[in-house]
Amino acid sequence: MHHLKFDPASPLGQRIVGLFNQIKNDIEDGDGWNGVDVVEALLAWFEALGIDTDADAIAAASIASPIPGPNGHERHERMVVYRAGDRSVPFGTYSTRAAAQHHAEDHARTVLGADSCHWEPSEPEPDEEQVLYVHYGRAECGTCIAVTPISVQERYDLDADA
Repeated sequence: MHHLKFDPASPLGQRIVGLFNQIKNDIEDGDGWNGVDVVEALLAWFEALGIDTDADAIAAASIASPIPGPNGHERHERMVVYRAGDRSVPFGTYSTRAAAQHHAEDHARTVLGADSCHWEPSEPEPDEEQVLYVHYGRAECGTCIAVTPISVQERYDLDADA
């Protein structure tokens, strides 16, 4: 069983899962992972991310540099955290959607007595809030329990909301 330390629903998480699944499904043979094919898949993955594998190592300063926004001002990357809870009471805030969902599902089973549950987006956007639906036998009920992504900025940006 996987114990992911990243959000597989995020754009970066989807890329990581895609690389892993490519290796598991297309490269792995009966004896494990073929090293040459894994290296080729990893090099292609780096290329798709815009990393020149023939260039020097990426300096930490270039990673921390602000990314220019469309108006030429600095744009600071935002960290996203995920809050689990009902509409009025937060259960907890987590670095991954999966961890927040796990907390909410545990609440639904232990407090609400649900047999099982599933998630549906409350908005058509896949990175938006997701709402928990619980099952009692054959009956399905919507809840006020949700996992909501929250953007956290590194510092105050006057133009962020403009």
